[in-house]
Amino acid sequence: MACVINLKAAIFYASITGNTKFVAEFIKKGLEDSGNECDIFNIHHLKFDDYSKYDILGFGTPVFAFKEVNLVQRFMRDLPKMDKYAFIFCTSNGDPGNSLYNMSKSLKLKGIKVFDKASFIFPSSYTVWRKKVEKNTVKKSEIEKALAFGKNIAKNLDAVKQGKPLPHISWSLLKGIFGAFSSDNNLRFYLGTIRVNTEICTKCGLCSDICPSDAIILDPYPKISKKCTGCCGCINLCPVNALDSSKTKNKAKYKFDESLIEK
Repeated sequence: MACVINLKAAIFYASITGNTKFVAEFIKKGLEDSGNECDIFNIHHLKFDDYSKYDILGFGTPVFAFKEVNLVQRFMRDLPKMDKYAFIFCTSNGDPGNSLYNMSKSLKLKGIKVFDKASFIFPSSYTVWRKKVEKNTVKKSEIEKALAFGKNIAKNLDAVKQGKPLPHISWSLLKGIFGAFSSDNNLRFYLGTIRVNTEICTKCGLCSDICPSDAIILDPYPKISKKCTGCCGCINLCPVNALDSSKTKNKAKYKFDESLIEK
């Protein structure tokens, strides 16, 4: 069977502390290593409408409360209808919940057929549930898996075009119930009120820039609105540790970097 080659792919991803971004970059590398072209886009504040130039699309999300993050939900809701094939992936600290099912369903409503999927395990970034001292390790096998996933995308698309059924992505009632108990409202409740240490805050604006819910403004110090989903991104990424809640104080913060990959 002849494999589809010279595809032009676009990967759209959300990433808060860097896990999903890193996976997207390795999927891109796998695609390019197998003779295809690939562009990647962070969807936060992305204005994009030139889907026609791409043969296939990819969508990546962190898993938050057993589902895809709100930013990805909104992005998919605003997609135009189009006859395209897509692959989807997620990063989580364990069970991806119903995230891949939800993404597949949202894309189907837009006429987009999901032909491939993958999930990847990375350390948790929900600081509330982290320890005071926590060893963060990303398994090398997860990186190799992302690279292999990218390398096999064209082959898997070709198989579908030759008649192989689209993958079945199941929905779990139990995971749906867990997701309801871990809703954004509950995660914000678990997190508690985020407080700003104005004695060390430099008003750099990074927290406002990276907030996936656009819940933070500088006035002149960070002010967090009710749009906050409790993702802990601002707490994890603040360069001077000026943001905390009573539930995250003295807990280990998390931000992905390549030194975390096991040797």
